[in-house]
Amino acid sequence: MSSLDQLQPLIAPPAIGFWPPAPGWWLLLLVIPLLGWGLWWLRRFLPTRRPV
Repeated sequence: MSSLDQLQPLIAPPAIGFWPPAPGWWLLLLVIPLLGWGLWWLRRFLPTRRPV
């Protein structure tokens, strides 16, 4: 009997799940609406501040 016959069969690790997402996705989910709100606010606010 060879030493290779004594090895246990390989067991694959469980697949990586879809949920929960990585922290970077949570950060992106927070930053995109804030960026949109900031751009909307700037677009609304800047035209009213014209030099006199």
